[in-house]
Amino acid sequence: MATATRLFNPIGLVRWNLRKDYVGKLAAAGVRVPQSHLVACEADAIAKVLDDAGWNQAVVKPASGASGHSVELVKRATLLEQVAGLSDEARASELSLVYFDGVFSHAIRKRPPPGEFRSNSRYGPTRTAETPPREVTEQGAACLRALPEMPLYARVDGVVRDGELIVIEVEVLEPALFMEFDPPSADHFAEATLRRLRPCR
Repeated sequence: MATATRLFNPIGLVRWNLRKDYVGKLAAAGVRVPQSHLVACEADAIAKVLDDAGWNQAVVKPASGASGHSVELVKRATLLEQVAGLSDEARASELSLVYFDGVFSHAIRKRPPPGEFRSNSRYGPTRTAETPPREVTEQGAACLRALPEMPLYARVDGVVRDGELIVIEVEVLEPALFMEFDPPSADHFAEATLRRLRPCR
């Protein structure tokens, strides 16, 4: 419990990160995110979003979830059947940026396998180390500054369009940090942790 254990990704921040509605809060803070809508898991509600936005398909995610569970690409033509199979709670390559105490450490590129749009580990994506431009890593850091508190460690997932990072997710609850792609990152993580442990002077 937070009352008995010192948490550097505080429990309040973790709770904030549990539900995908935090994406709307990031947008309100000026972070660029995909156009998103929070709706009931009902065909009529999703169809209205498709109609209003002029879309033929959209990615649907559960309000709370992990590892791509119940994430689906729904299409207008098969909407009724697809929604019927979704949980009631109910990505082209993706860039994952890793930060320690708000400072960029390293990045990887995740590419889903052929015929798949999800790049979560359960779907077998390919992963490669990436060196994104500084302006992109700075946009990821700015996103973290929009959080209620600065986490000790975090992963910012997104896609880059015309030099601008579009944030898909921010992970502060047990994220994979992909340190095997950048061995010095383990030292960066340890140093950031030690700085937090030092008493204030």
